[in-house]
Amino acid sequence: MDKNMKNKFIYNDLNDLVNERELVTNPLVFKKILDVYGEAFSGMELFLWTDSSNDEDKFDPMVYKGKFISDDKDKHWYIEVKDDKKIKRLSELDEFKDYSVLDIIGEKEYKTMQEQHPEWF
Repeated sequence: MDKNMKNKFIYNDLNDLVNERELVTNPLVFKKILDVYGEAFSGMELFLWTDSSNDEDKFDPMVYKGKFISDDKDKHWYIEVKDDKKIKRLSELDEFKDYSVLDIIGEKEYKTMQEQHPEWF
């Protein structure tokens, strides 16, 4: 990947994570992965975000990496997050210091949140 290109993130709900894995049953998750990354295959790295706010109640998404995997034993697809210690707010991560909230959540989601919850920004 070009060093000047930013990674693309997709939304993920951490509440569904059990033993480092989240079962993917919603076909819209597959569609979103295809829309954002142009492909979907077992073992691919995903950049993920989850709703969060900082101490001032301003929107500050949790960002982290995961993998999209197929488990041959049970024939299901999962999002796997191996290191939950690396799940941190955008403002706390040096790795993504050049990213804005807009870069992480995308223009459509950003505009919707600004309209519905201007106090978050």
